[in-house]
Formats: sequence, structure tokens, C-alpha cells
Amino acid sequence: MSARLTVVLDDEDLYRRLKVKAAVDGVPMKDLVEAGLRHLLGEPAKVKPEPKQFDWERYEALIEQFRKEDQELGDEASYPADLSDVKHHLYGYPKAAERRTLHVAEDREEYDSH
Repeated sequence: MSARLTVVLDDEDLYRRLKVKAAVDGVPMKDLVEAGLRHLLGEPAKVKPEPKQFDWERYEALIEQFRKEDQELGDEASYPADLSDVKHHLYGYPKAAERRTLHVAEDREEYDSH
């Protein structure tokens, strides 16, 4: 579970240096604040795992597999030309333009403010 804490830094120079340090290290400011609190409390710093390297060979193999499957399926004309409305293409929902129409539940009547 994560807890929330709001900290107001009155020292703008301290805030600016924290922001620069976070940007240089490529980490969120909250990680630096948390590391400082752990150090102050005598706790060991959390060690983050190394990020996994992207496997370009696997990526290229998948792209090639998709190309082969597309060729086997053929008839590219049957593919949807516009995939921007995902709900329509995947689930058969009405197109977005059709969903935006408002349906009035009652007939309009003149409003008399007197």
C-alpha cells in the first residue's frame, strides 16, 4: 500500500536543485525524497532492478511473422481503412460519430419565465 504525503518546500533553491538532480539522474523527484528519508532514518536504500534490454531480434522476428500471416490472409481491401474507432471495429459498437448524437427524451416546449 502506498501512503501520500504533501511537502511544501519553502526554499525554492532547494526545490530547483532537487528538480535538476532528478532530471539529471532520470528519476522522479519522489524517489530522491524517499531515498533521503531512508538515509535519515538509517534504512538501506531500495535497489531498483536493472531495466530489461529490448530484444530487437525478437521484435524483427515478430514483425516478419505478422507480415507472413498478412500475406496468407490476403485481400487487404477487406481490412478496415480507419482503425481510430477501436470499439466499433472490435466490439461492433456504433461508430463514434453516431454515438455523439443526443436523443431528447421529451419534446421541446416554450419556457415561460414569468
